[in-house]
Amino acid sequence: MLKITAPLSNAPLSMTYRVSLISLALDLLHNNLWLVLIDLLLIAFSLLGIYLVRKNLLRPNIDMVQQLKSHQTLGQEVIANLPLGLLIYNFSDNTLVASNKIGDHLLLHLSLQKIANLAEGDQGVIQATVNNEVYKIHMFKSQLSPQT
Repeated sequence: MLKITAPLSNAPLSMTYRVSLISLALDLLHNNLWLVLIDLLLIAFSLLGIYLVRKNLLRPNIDMVQQLKSHQTLGQEVIANLPLGLLIYNFSDNTLVASNKIGDHLLLHLSLQKIANLAEGDQGVIQATVNNEVYKIHMFKSQLSPQT
């Protein structure tokens, strides 16, 4: 039993309400059943949405992998057919990101760290001689990766 007591303002009496807890719970459930059902339905929709997002969007499907490979192949083909030498080097982990034949030829004969240090002092442009051939070297820093 739930007992609620409230004094009356104009009289020395007080009012007491007695309600059975079982009847109170059944009445609350009966009056708010639609709210409980909507809450359960929204929870089920959110769990279903999380499942579908994780299943479909976070895992790359075969089409996405093939598209990525075709973009990489196209990028490598463009780099290989450039009439100028191209060399993209990541100085933070000392790895070659991309290059073409002319860039590979220069990579064998030059110290990239020295070239980078010299180019930083001369607005990113220097000239180097390899096997009696003069090369003009432009150095650009990546906006996405400053060490590249």
